[in-house]
Amino acid sequence: IEWRRVRSARTLCMVSEIYEVNKRYDDSLRLLLLAYQRAPSGKLILYRLVELSVKMTDYESAVKYYNQFMKLSPNDNNRYILKYKIYKGRKNPIEDQIKILEKYKASEYTERWAYELARLYARAGMYDKCIAECDEMVLWFSDGKYVKKALELKMKYTELTDAEKEKYKELLKKEKLEEVFATLDIAQGDINNIKILEETYDLTTIEAQNLWERIKKIKIRDEFSDIKKIVDYSQGDNIKIIKDYYKIDLKTAKELWDSIRDQKER
Repeated sequence: IEWRRVRSARTLCMVSEIYEVNKRYDDSLRLLLLAYQRAPSGKLILYRLVELSVKMTDYESAVKYYNQFMKLSPNDNNRYILKYKIYKGRKNPIEDQIKILEKYKASEYTERWAYELARLYARAGMYDKCIAECDEMVLWFSDGKYVKKALELKMKYTELTDAEKEKYKELLKKEKLEEVFATLDIAQGDINNIKILEETYDLTTIEAQNLWERIKKIKIRDEFSDIKKIVDYSQGDNIKIIKDYYKIDLKTAKELWDSIRDQKER
């Protein structure tokens, strides 16, 4: 493809991102620079140019694009993140990296970078600050993968409180449930999914059946949200249409049809 003929900066950015994911950094950079020519006021493009230059260990270019980003958007909080990535890539002193993230925290408090700051405190031997940062994360965010990571980081240097131990157990359980939820597939049929739940959670068959029925309702809602587009009420029974379209078993297709028909009648 002759990318120079493509006028859309958005398209160029999208393809550039695909190249970047596949570690074709030179191709990704070439398209990003073309996108920047099309949209020189696009700060998102400059942001990505900084990130990509860091990945390519071209810190001179990274600083150049960072300065252009600053001219375009001097008050954008992302300036701290870009500066931190450059400093981290160049292996600047940990203390300097910490100062950058502390400034970011003063402007905007987010889970990812709060956890990164806690990690830096630990690497610098500032264990009290690391523990305090972890405590603050748990207090502010309460849930999510970075809270779990913060608790794991804290327990390296001190014992968790009873409440934190309970929270950590809950987060582990939730994480496990999300993993299992992702492996369950309506197309596999009830028996296979119930067996997975039995083996994973050491449940009785009845317990696994009840849990699967609750999970299946959620999956039906999320995975078959477009069902109204394929059914044709004038055809009468749509069970076979649903079964063939979604490649699911007859029982699940019937449940879906009964559900959508009941909604229409109401």
